[in-house]
Amino acid sequence: MNTNLITLCLLLTGINIMNAQDNGNIVTDSVRFANLEEIVVTSRKPLSIVRADRISYLPSEMTSAIGSNVYDALQSIPGLSIGSNGVISVNGESGISVYIDGRKSILTGEMLISHLKSLSTSGIEKIEILTVPGAKRDASEASTIINLQKKRKKDEGFTIGLNSGGHIGKARNVYGNIYTEYLMNSHYLQLTYSGNRARNTSKLFTVRPYSDNDEHLQQNYDRIRHDVMHNIGFYYDYQPNSSFKTGSVVNYNYFKRREPAVMTTFIPDSEPTVTDNTACFINKNIYGGVYLKRIFNHPETDFNLSLDFFNYHNSEDQFMNDNTGNSIIGDMSSKIFGLVGAMDYRRRLSSHWHLSCGTRISYVKMNSHGNYEDLKAAQINSRQNQADNFGSDFGYNENVNALYFESKATYGISALSLGVRMEQSSTHNAFSGNESAESKDYAGHDFRIYPSVALSINDTKSGSWILSYSEKITRPRFADLDPFIHIFDDITHVGGNVNLKEAITHCVDMAYSNNSWLRIGVRAMYTSDEIVKCYREITDKTVYVTPENLPRYLQFIGTVSAANINISSWWASSITANIVYSNYHFPASLDSSSNIMFTPMIDVRNRLNLPYGWATELNVSYRSKAAYGQAEVSSSWSAYLGFRKSFFNNSLNLAIYMNDVFNTNRTCSKIVISGREASLQEREFENMRRLGVSFSFRFNSGKNTSGKENRKSCIDEMNRVNL
Repeated sequence: MNTNLITLCLLLTGINIMNAQDNGNIVTDSVRFANLEEIVVTSRKPLSIVRADRISYLPSEMTSAIGSNVYDALQSIPGLSIGSNGVISVNGESGISVYIDGRKSILTGEMLISHLKSLSTSGIEKIEILTVPGAKRDASEASTIINLQKKRKKDEGFTIGLNSGGHIGKARNVYGNIYTEYLMNSHYLQLTYSGNRARNTSKLFTVRPYSDNDEHLQQNYDRIRHDVMHNIGFYYDYQPNSSFKTGSVVNYNYFKRREPAVMTTFIPDSEPTVTDNTACFINKNIYGGVYLKRIFNHPETDFNLSLDFFNYHNSEDQFMNDNTGNSIIGDMSSKIFGLVGAMDYRRRLSSHWHLSCGTRISYVKMNSHGNYEDLKAAQINSRQNQADNFGSDFGYNENVNALYFESKATYGISALSLGVRMEQSSTHNAFSGNESAESKDYAGHDFRIYPSVALSINDTKSGSWILSYSEKITRPRFADLDPFIHIFDDITHVGGNVNLKEAITHCVDMAYSNNSWLRIGVRAMYTSDEIVKCYREITDKTVYVTPENLPRYLQFIGTVSAANINISSWWASSITANIVYSNYHFPASLDSSSNIMFTPMIDVRNRLNLPYGWATELNVSYRSKAAYGQAEVSSSWSAYLGFRKSFFNNSLNLAIYMNDVFNTNRTCSKIVISGREASLQEREFENMRRLGVSFSFRFNSGKNTSGKENRKSCIDEMNRVNL
């Protein structure tokens, strides 16, 4: 089946490109391509916009994004995936940061997912996948970022909008968003409310070796997630003239999840163990800030100041009991507070030369507490002593101070950027409690210099090239450091690692665009001390999952994108093909050989205009086997079909669609643990076949544009907050 699908995708690709070239219908640009400015001149909006340093997708042209939320729109972008833990991957590169109007979101994990689900696509002009780094960007970011460019209200007066929709299937949900905007003279005000209620089902089947012989342990794991999310946002901007702008934002998010699960474990020569595991999560988060932007014309100068804060409170209650009479009660909580200040300065020194500099100062304080009652300590950490309860407290303080300088010289069609970023970090963490053999304090200080360089050649006839190099750092997330052992189920325990080191990555990017429909990109990354989740057996029954540093990790990514190919007057197509080479090298203590794999991927998108103003979208995507740490994930493919129509001069938009039409988007993995192979089969029905309906409505909205003066979101580009 997979072979036939690959053949079909390749045939569609070849036919689409040949037809487009023969008919001369490829969408072309007619504006000079200089300094990476966008050029799109078409009789209708394109499916995507191709540039050497980025690919931009337009939610207004994506059937899956009509009246939907940003989370669903991102899931439909070729090569992009979002894990259940909120980690975003693009073409095999994980840890992707999300920006809003060029400013980094401070949310990660489940809270990032909740926030993305609270954002309506009706307020997003573009979703940009950018691949060119710079000294201004935090050294701990991935080389690729996602930028959500918001629409701008241009007409004065009030605008009221409503977006709603839902899905039915084994996983179902209903969501809604209502907002009001007001623009009068120099003042802009926006109030938003978003809500989401979901019921997501998942199944997991695990088989792994048991004891030292050929016997195997098996487990069936069924769980249902009941999610409720509420989000309230307030935005205010004041802009008396084109050279001065200031504003503020406050956002509150409430998320609750109740997750009952039933696990049936089959152990050789034993009766099956049936375990009920019910967990309840409540997260209350508030974040906001203020900013100021000042522009001077003589000489051309930009000056920016910002101050942001965030305050998270997360709690989890857990209750487990099995048919043998054992029971566990868990109580976990964490609090995180931070302040981030930033200053950026940019000045034109001559007609060919710009100089930028700036500073970032962040302070983050985190505390967590975890406790289990009626638990034998030997069950999870193989110690001999027993306790009626055990728990721990973990505290972590981090201060990162950064200073950067970047110079850009432009001569004709060529531009060269040289940057250097200096970061000084101080950390202190303390671990105590009867789960620990003794109280431990750790302190660390570090100073590093991160260079970056980018060369671009932009020619309207021959195309545009970009070649760049950057050095990055990956600091351990707070959850990766917290050593408290969390009982995921009765055979899997998860904990952090306070001894994690920072990972250093060297990245080289090269990309070409013909300035109209074609983009070709190549990336090479070498990482020392890569942080990866690793699996170790601690008993015949229990596997312990913890992050560890790998000696090295090597990755190559090749991408070819052909966008906006007009097969006919009613049929447009886009094709994206990737190949990813991954090479994970493990320490000898894991008893695992290197995990080396080539992973080809292809995505074909078709937009067809139907009679009576209807349009349809048919997408097919395929991914071959992939390597993720110790795991080998099987190939998968999925198809999407959607219909859309606009009413009342585009004030009302309706979409009906089905994700994963053939119900094929399931995961099968193989993991080598202590030299022996285990297998997992997982079905997350949220990502499988579902029928969806959504609509969006705007009243008295006027015309939305995304002008040159971007109104800033107050989510700051902070140095690092990884929950």
